[in-house]
Amino acid sequence: MKHSQIEAFRAAMLKGKVTAAAEHLNVSQPSVTRLIRELEEEVGFKLFIRRKAGLEPTSAGIQFYKVVDASYIGLSDLETAAVHIREHKLGTMHIAAIPAMGYGFMPEVVARFKKQYPDIELKLNVIPSTEITNPQNFGSYEVGIILEHEFTAKLKTDLFVESSLVLILPSDHRLTKKKVIVPRDLHGEDMISDSPMHETRRDFDMIMKQHDSVANEIIECPLSSITCSFVARGLGVGLVNPFVAYYERHLGHEIRPFKPAITFKKYLVYPRYDSRSPLTDEITRIMEECRDEVLEFYSKE
Repeated sequence: MKHSQIEAFRAAMLKGKVTAAAEHLNVSQPSVTRLIRELEEEVGFKLFIRRKAGLEPTSAGIQFYKVVDASYIGLSDLETAAVHIREHKLGTMHIAAIPAMGYGFMPEVVARFKKQYPDIELKLNVIPSTEITNPQNFGSYEVGIILEHEFTAKLKTDLFVESSLVLILPSDHRLTKKKVIVPRDLHGEDMISDSPMHETRRDFDMIMKQHDSVANEIIECPLSSITCSFVARGLGVGLVNPFVAYYERHLGHEIRPFKPAITFKKYLVYPRYDSRSPLTDEITRIMEECRDEVLEFYSKE
């Protein structure tokens, strides 16, 4: 790793274009291109994506630049940093998730990820979909989980899961004798209900009305994780996200399907302008692994 290569890389990061970097260093454009290419070959990963508008740094390139830009770092330290980035021993992962997936599901994902990559710093933000998809936040995370209705064309999106809400009951509830719960079963039942602002709550109300059934709403709670706690304390039954119901099973509630099904979709989102790093692919794989375990659990119910 040569000092001239580092200078060319740093100038390209600062200027955003090879021509501007060459002017800054007072060298030819082909020289800057060659030095960056040689540096990429030496460190073992791409530093930039070449676009018509200029150079776009990769995730690995940004991580490497942070080390380069630190004051008075020797070339030996840069070489060590390159090895760590290439072998995924250095870096920070930023993840965003809606509350329904942020409690229970994401802690399991993070635990498995950290077991494999203990030196990677991981930051998890549990925030509403509207904040994840807010243009001001584009690029502040590597991957996020959002609701279907917050789908945006300005982000790369992959369907993550399509599933149905489940009904949870106190372990000694009379309806635990049933394998499937239907609207008439809930007529007059004490119920912890979702916020009327949520689409799934409106779907539930419509289904109950169609079946001439009315539940006795005793508590309104917008978070499935808290609903699980209420149900476990015998306060009523609740219709919740199946992932939350699965990861909160230790509270002791019973889980039953509710028919007709109230379905939902959730998407994984990625910043459109950035290439997906190997670490992003790995945490996505772990998310899919955890998702499949939850879906397998319900397929056996």
